[in-house]
Amino acid sequence: MTASGQGITQMPVLCDARTQEIDQLHKIFQLLGTPDETMWAGVSQLPDYKETFPRWRPRNLAAEVPTLSPQGVDLLSRMLVYTPQHR
Repeated sequence: MTASGQGITQMPVLCDARTQEIDQLHKIFQLLGTPDETMWAGVSQLPDYKETFPRWRPRNLAAEVPTLSPQGVDLLSRMLVYTPQHR
């Protein structure tokens, strides 16, 4: 085991897969904003959607990735879209 408490799996000892999934969702929500019905029709009907998700506003992608060219920001913004039909 390493000093950080990680073993062969390279995962923190006290962190389960569900915690990692929630952490990843929160990071996505912090960047794109917490999805709601105005930005993704039907999201509240998804099986794991929770009304209790923290509410974040979308961030400016150009400010979050300042080394990206305007064309890169445009491409990234078109890829990072919640509604699958709009990607």
